[in-house]
Amino acid sequence: SLQLNLRRVREAVVSTQSTGLERRTTKMLFFLATLALASAADPLRSALQSPEGMAQLFTQFEAEQGRVYDNNEAKLRFRLFRKSVKEVVETNEQDLGWTAGFNLFADLT
Repeated sequence: SLQLNLRRVREAVVSTQSTGLERRTTKMLFFLATLALASAADPLRSALQSPEGMAQLFTQFEAEQGRVYDNNEAKLRFRLFRKSVKEVVETNEQDLGWTAGFNLFADLT
């Protein structure tokens, strides 16, 4: 999906026969579209950079896994979950030829 979108944007840039200013504008739009798609491609990294995003991801995880915590335990589980997400992102940044993810144990020690 990401590759298909990038290909469409690239084709639009290549097929445009225009003046220098229009070409620079088109190239800038292509760059911005690529940057936006790359950011959207890694929701875990985005969540790590935003407390609200991480809270939303954890809430979604709780709902999907049927987790219910009291307030004190929720704080501990949130910290463990955030640590798991960080480890997944750091592993994936190493480009090992495979993609790490988290599972139902992401909030456990």
